[in-house]
Amino acid sequence: MSDEALHILKRYWGYPSFRTGQESVIQAFMEGRDVLALMPTGGGKSLCFQVPALMLPGLTLVVSPLIALMKDQVEGLHRRGIAAAAITSHHTRKEQERFLALARDLQLRLLYLSPEKLASEDFQGWLAHLQVDRLVVDEAHCVSQWGYDFRPEYLTIGAVRSLIPGAACMALTASATPHVVEDIAAKLALQKPFRHAAGFDKPNLDFSVHMVESKPAWLREHLAGVKSCGLVYVPTRRDTLETSQLLKDHGQRADFYHAGLAPDVRVRKQQDWMQGRSRIMVCTNAFGMGVDKPDVRFVVHTSIPLSPEALYQEAGRAGRDGKKAVAGILWYESDRLKLQEQLEDAFPPMELVQRVYTALMNHFSLPVGTGADRYFPFDAALFCKAFGFDQKTLHYALNIMEWCGLLKVSESVRIPARLRILCAYPDLYEFKLDHPRYDDLINAMLRLYPGIFDHYINLREPQLAMLMARPESEVREQMQELTRAGILDYIPLRDKPGITLRCDYLLPPRFNAPLIENIRQRRQEALDAVLAFVDTRNCRLQYLRNYFGEADATPCGHCDNCRAAHDRLQVSKLTLEEVRPLLQEGAAEPLALMRHFGFHDVEAFRQAMHQILDSGLVRLNEKGQLEWVNG
Repeated sequence: MSDEALHILKRYWGYPSFRTGQESVIQAFMEGRDVLALMPTGGGKSLCFQVPALMLPGLTLVVSPLIALMKDQVEGLHRRGIAAAAITSHHTRKEQERFLALARDLQLRLLYLSPEKLASEDFQGWLAHLQVDRLVVDEAHCVSQWGYDFRPEYLTIGAVRSLIPGAACMALTASATPHVVEDIAAKLALQKPFRHAAGFDKPNLDFSVHMVESKPAWLREHLAGVKSCGLVYVPTRRDTLETSQLLKDHGQRADFYHAGLAPDVRVRKQQDWMQGRSRIMVCTNAFGMGVDKPDVRFVVHTSIPLSPEALYQEAGRAGRDGKKAVAGILWYESDRLKLQEQLEDAFPPMELVQRVYTALMNHFSLPVGTGADRYFPFDAALFCKAFGFDQKTLHYALNIMEWCGLLKVSESVRIPARLRILCAYPDLYEFKLDHPRYDDLINAMLRLYPGIFDHYINLREPQLAMLMARPESEVREQMQELTRAGILDYIPLRDKPGITLRCDYLLPPRFNAPLIENIRQRRQEALDAVLAFVDTRNCRLQYLRNYFGEADATPCGHCDNCRAAHDRLQVSKLTLEEVRPLLQEGAAEPLALMRHFGFHDVEAFRQAMHQILDSGLVRLNEKGQLEWVNG
């Protein structure tokens, strides 16, 4: 590894050396080779392209599927003094053009954007004016219809590469089967890529599966006294609230999180958990992407994840500091049928999907042959009420339409934040004297928005943050503090769903039946595989490693099945002769003997002791201790 790369790592990130595998990936990328890297969640994927971006003269484009993930990475780079930006639906056209102008003038090192933005005509018009040295595709498994999170917009990336032929491409993912890896290489047109697989071993993570009579009772019993930090994944938004309240009622600092919360609420809850103000986050799978908290000691799923990839990625958020952590699944026997029904619901009959599509076009008042590239605000509840569909059917029908390239359901539609100063200027001046930490913010607001005393203004948070040279999250937090103090009325940015049509309204619509069937088949295989993980009597970590292509994986020795196998062996091995010398020295506590002989399960130890007690030479005394019977 070059001295320059190590110098950049130390200067900007403060690390003395690279992790295993990072050096070879960075070296290949700097040499201009395409790269395909599988690195586990928390394994340092971002550094593999961020360090090279600071060594190259031109721009590094980073394609990412989630706005929150892009914003987190850009804010992290800003904190280190690295020039970066993200173009998202939260930015106005003027703001996007300003970021592109900065990129053109080489005043940015990294530019993050969605695959839709990369493929758009307006962005491709800019490509000729950008010196793009490298293209990075994060969450690259999204390009494969065999992946667990296929996104059709990723399919456009391979074609865009022809417009930047001199830019090497890096594809990154945390989990992919061998089939998906080859599909990624083909769909992204990678040329003899340098391949790196960090491996899927989790030596410090203990996997376990618990078939229980009551999931709430299990959580009460096992989490009520826990002092460490953890995640509890639940299937529905309602479950997040109910389960977090259950834990609060039993003394835990628990909070809840799901995608339906307002953006500023999600940010606050995530920060509270990251900084230890809450200990347990009860959440749907909307939580966790891009979150790197090293001291998570447990992850509990109260429903079976829908694929081994999802299980591995979510469980892998525990134990990133290398210390011991646990990952458990709670399930009822009835969960099997529910999961299968859920899978079947996800693929409604095509005639029903066509009815939903036609109703949508009528809802938007579109004539046949029109509508391509048009955006429509969309209220799902009103639509369902008007046309007699249930929201579950609508959700799955829209998924199928997205896969087939008919439309795109937006992640969010920007409704600008609003802001007004509530006090008179003399009072504001007095407040500034008493609270100097808000000087920069108040001065920036007065400079940008001269009418802010008289009426509400539309607030551009990125613009304000850039003027102050601070992360957006810090600026928002200060505005919320000033709102609580009665100085401001800050109404945060709100999101509202919408639909963009990718093609004209066609009758009949062009549904890609082979693609839909391939996705259905892959989902069934993934469900079968995760149920096999639940059922296996063999090592659970070995099962996952084999699933991801590690044919030489060996038993971990510490998952619930490995511990049970060890205990079964101990039951058959434990003899009176082994126990005799210990008990002839004096009575012993059963738990002390259990630990001495390496048992993990109380019931297994009890079973082993039955044969010893039956000999008549060992007994339980009145103190509950095991003692040798003289005679």
